[in-house]
Amino acid sequence: MLANELYNIAAYSGVKVCWVYNHASATWRAGLPDQIQTWLKPDTKLGGLKELRHFPYYATFEENKPYVIKLNALQVNLLADLACWSITNDLSAKRIADYFGPAVLPPR
Repeated sequence: MLANELYNIAAYSGVKVCWVYNHASATWRAGLPDQIQTWLKPDTKLGGLKELRHFPYYATFEENKPYVIKLNALQVNLLADLACWSITNDLSAKRIADYFGPAVLPPR
């Protein structure tokens, strides 16, 4: 990485980055309780909740108008659960450990 004098950052090397992207996962969804699976249906006539119609692809601004940036507790908690699952499921954990080394994983 190059130095950045303006921000007083020294040059360094050996950095590894792991980007995590929340995407709609059928495997994650299948592990949810039946009621929550129903809430996530795209059609409100089938039990889907209007507030989850964009899950997990919420708008950055005005998802819940008139608020500029404000998700409700259900939206945040489901997004957090998906984010947690996306890095702790067996396949992801293996890939992360393969890339960064097994020391990055908590003891089981």
